[in-house]
Amino acid sequence: MPTLLFLAYALAAFLVTFFVALLYQTVIYCFALKYKRNDLADVAWGFGFVLLGFFWLLASIQATFAFKIALFCIAVWGLRLTFHIGNRFLSHKKEDRRYAAWRKEWKWVKTRSYFQVFVLQAFLMSIILLPLILHANFGKPVSIWLVLLGFLIWCTGFYFQVAGDYQLQQFLKKRSSKGKLMTEGLWGKTRHPNYFGEMTMWWGVFVILFAPVSVAHFVVTLVGPLTITLLLRFVSGVPMLENHWKEKYPDQFKQYAADTPMLFPKLFKK
Repeated sequence: MPTLLFLAYALAAFLVTFFVALLYQTVIYCFALKYKRNDLADVAWGFGFVLLGFFWLLASIQATFAFKIALFCIAVWGLRLTFHIGNRFLSHKKEDRRYAAWRKEWKWVKTRSYFQVFVLQAFLMSIILLPLILHANFGKPVSIWLVLLGFLIWCTGFYFQVAGDYQLQQFLKKRSSKGKLMTEGLWGKTRHPNYFGEMTMWWGVFVILFAPVSVAHFVVTLVGPLTITLLLRFVSGVPMLENHWKEKYPDQFKQYAADTPMLFPKLFKK
């Protein structure tokens, strides 16, 4: 297929995905308005990927084995994340500190929240899902060895995210943990096991679906895992959390940052 024609089809598939994501996010925004909690967007994030994934399962002419495995991985990740963040959402009566701060800082807060939180999330979902979207439209059978390799990469990321979240939960339940920074378990191997896990999972999905039909296909597909990696590393994940730690635990964080890698785990740390 000529490159320009491929890019036109890819853009059309992306826009369809974005339209469905936007409908979903608009519904979530209406609930956020009702309950005055824009952090509902965090709860909706994971499930949005599941919804879009199954949309393309129904829309694709023939879902390959690799597509089904990738969709399974995305569904497990998305549902687990929604349940995890949903529990946190229900246990806190107040809006998350980030959204509460934006509510105070922003003018035209309702309009800006819709575009800067919910519409932006719909756009990012559609970008990150590009490997699945393009495979649904242009996919060909993938080597079983690549599927297996990608699944093992995904499992590694899933372990880091789930185990990291669980260890943090248990740490926060202890009275002795009050006023302390979590530096135990996986958090002693990497400062962000959950973010490292999420990045790794999306690279696993990329490998599972790796069957480029052209150079353009490969480049556009690569945008998906690169987006989530750059987003977590430089925008909404690591920087925001580390700035919070620097303010709340200045002395502990300085030592923690000196001893522990930011992302890639130091597996043999003493």
